[in-house]
Order: sequence, then structure tokens, then C-alpha cells
Amino acid sequence: MAFPSALVVGVRSRPMTMTTQDAQGSGTVHCCRVNCKATLSTLTYTYPLRLVSPRSHTPNHVSVYVLTYGGGLVSGDRISLTVKVDEDCAMSLLTQSSTKVFRQRPTTSSPDDLVKQNSPPTDVVQTLSARISRNALLAVLPEPVTCFADASYTQRQVFRLEPGASLVLLDWFTSGRMSRGEAWQFDRYASVNEIWVESDGAQSSAKLILRDAWLLDDEKDSACSPRTGTQSTYKERVEPHHCFANLILAGHRVSNLVTAAMNAFDKVLITASGSGGCAVSSSIQSLIWSASHLPLAVGDITGIVIRAAAMDTSIMRTFLNEMLVGLEAELGENLFSLI
Repeated sequence: MAFPSALVVGVRSRPMTMTTQDAQGSGTVHCCRVNCKATLSTLTYTYPLRLVSPRSHTPNHVSVYVLTYGGGLVSGDRISLTVKVDEDCAMSLLTQSSTKVFRQRPTTSSPDDLVKQNSPPTDVVQTLSARISRNALLAVLPEPVTCFADASYTQRQVFRLEPGASLVLLDWFTSGRMSRGEAWQFDRYASVNEIWVESDGAQSSAKLILRDAWLLDDEKDSACSPRTGTQSTYKERVEPHHCFANLILAGHRVSNLVTAAMNAFDKVLITASGSGGCAVSSSIQSLIWSASHLPLAVGDITGIVIRAAAMDTSIMRTFLNEMLVGLEAELGENLFSLI
């Protein structure tokens, strides 16, 4: 998929630092203000990671596309990205297309080797560590993760917010290559997102306000299901939906999005489901969603978590674009809606 025609990658007069000595698959991005404009003082990356920053059309916002050579992540890839957004800046992290995770390679590792690691050696692992300064905004709006059959993917993202910071975080994934008959045939998808808030601007005072996790595991080594007498699998628990998403909105710079989302949630039909409930959209069919406030507020950092499941990616994209209406007022442009 090509970049939006309005986003032309050109030569920019930016005070940018480039290095090539970092670990394989690592990247660093630092957004700061220079001459009253948001700019990138640091943009570094190593193979197979690639970072591209198109020309910005607004003075207070920059965007960075997170790409990989070859168009996907192969077995054993380790991607690590560090991001810092300085005061009064806004930055978007996006991807050019869905993050494709290819199938695992066979491994000859012993059981002892697996115990010593957080993930299997052939697992694809991505980590993101971000720090957002006072009155800054970071919008993490990638395309969905698409795992091929037998793929295994682990992701961990940690965000540290100073007082007055804001965050938009989208974490979503599909069932796989449905056109190839690979719906829900990947081995494992694990994603953990943590949001920490510093009450007085000191890292030592940081409080965890949200830890949100996805875990879909084929449970190949687990006991048989007591209900069916056969091996349990996550597929039967997620069908008939083929796209899942969590959208987190936090901070005063996205308070208008929070208000709009909660107003929309109040208008839809609430159906009891176990100990909680879900919302069935009245404007979009084949979609269920819920919205809840962050469980813990620190200072002026408040927000919501939106969880949604859809029959296909296009339905989910329409819903997400509705939830993100108004974001362009803070970013100057909503690049996610252009992809």
C-alpha cells in the first residue's frame, strides 16, 4: 500500500541525529520543539526495522511510519522501539499496511532453553517504550496485526505519561489470511499494554493506571477440554468475529474524543452478558463494543478503554474512524483515516 498522496517524503531541514550502531531491530525517535515547530531530533533504526517520517503539514505535529524490510516480520525477529515526545508536541506512530507475521520456523531448542526465555526463540517479539511529556500527545495508530498460520507473536508496550500528557493507543488484530483459509490458525498472539503516570513529574512516583492484555494461545500442550473431551483451542471462543480492537484514549488533549465515545455508548443498546455487558452498534452491523473509564486516575490523566469485535476488518475500520473523529483538531491531520 502506498503512502497517502498528500504525504510526500521530501528533504527536510531538521536537526536529526542518525546512528547505525544500535542492536539489530532497534529504533529511537525523539520529537522536540525547534523554532516553535515540532521536529525529530533523533530518528535511528537498524535492520529489519525502518522508520520513515513524511513531510508534516502542521507546525506542532510529526508522523513516523514504522516499517520492516520485506513487508513483514519473520520467525525470530526482535523489534524494539524507544519514543520520547517533548512538551507541547504531538506525534503519530503509524504503519503503512498491516503488520504481517509469518509462520514460525521449526526449532531444535531444548525445554530448558524455553524456560529461560519470555517467549519461544522462533517467536516474533515487538516492544515499544514511550515517554510523553507535559501537554504532549502521542497517537499510536497502526494497521492491524495479521498473523499467518502457525505464527507466534508477542508484543509489549509501556507508556510513561508526565502530568498533563495525552495518549491515543490502538491495539488491534485480525484472524489471519482469510482469503487463504487461514482464519484463526496462528499459534499465539500476546499483547500487553501498560500506562504509567508520574504524579509529580518524577519517574520514581509513577503509578500504573492500566495494564491491558490480549492472549490467544492454541494450547497445544494443555489438557483436553472437559466440555468436548478434545483439545481446547481459542478459535471456538472468538468466532464468528474476525477482527478485535482495543482503543485507549487518555489525557486532556483527547477529552473531546472521550466525551463523544461515551455519548455514543450511552445511546446504543446495552445487553447483559455475564457479569458485564456489551453494546450492539445501531449504526454499524456485525459489531459489538464496550467503553469503560480507566480504572485509576492520577492527577489530570483520565480516559477510557474501548473494546470492540467485528465480523471483518472493514467494519472495524469504519467504527474506529468514528471514534477518532476530532483527532485532527489536535494533530492537524488524522493520517490513520487516510490509509
